[in-house]
Amino acid sequence: MQPIKHKLTKLTKNIFILQIKDQWDLAMTFLRAQEYYESGNPKFKGKSFDIWDYMKWYATSKDYSSNTFSYPSDWAAFNIPVKVIDSCYNKLKSDPTPYDDFMKSLLDQILKKHGADLSKAYIIGVNDLADPSLLHEISHAIWYTEPQYKKQSNELLTQLPVDVLEMSSSLLLKKGYAKPVLLDEVTAYFSTGDVSLLLGTGSDELGEPFKANLDKFIPKKLHDLLRDK
Repeated sequence: MQPIKHKLTKLTKNIFILQIKDQWDLAMTFLRAQEYYESGNPKFKGKSFDIWDYMKWYATSKDYSSNTFSYPSDWAAFNIPVKVIDSCYNKLKSDPTPYDDFMKSLLDQILKKHGADLSKAYIIGVNDLADPSLLHEISHAIWYTEPQYKKQSNELLTQLPVDVLEMSSSLLLKKGYAKPVLLDEVTAYFSTGDVSLLLGTGSDELGEPFKANLDKFIPKKLHDLLRDK
């Protein structure tokens, strides 16, 4: 397998951005740890699993494309706590893939080269900084690394009409998200202008308070990176 072309950027002391232009390589790099973290299937969440078993299940599951392994096209970008990646590979019993070896090398860079704190570090994966999913993933990273952002987001969630929150959660479950990450996901959709993707046109104004809250926590370095692109 050819080396994976990538760029790892340290955004803050705890947040890292991995850019991989090839969508297949991006998805396969994150797949194992991401599904270990939040798979909706208990056979894979928190478990060591054979990658072929996962691919077969995904391709044949009624929740996804029938008899097609569409994971790389179904999931545009990724986000995960670094400690979850570490736990995932510490439990791994099946033979690693080249993508597993690559992810483990990234883990080593984050912890040793950059000196990140295992318990606080977070990595997001996108094709590049122009990826429309970037802010969505940044919201997840800030939710994890900035307690005040999480606290203020939760306060905003309690102010939403109950039916709006329930509908949003239900739609996210149907998309394949796991229950433990629903509030984080709702926040990411509402705070990055994606609320209409969940609730349809005319719902954008519901996200305005969330967008204003996220803006307060966006790292200055991200603005600099986007400006210099």
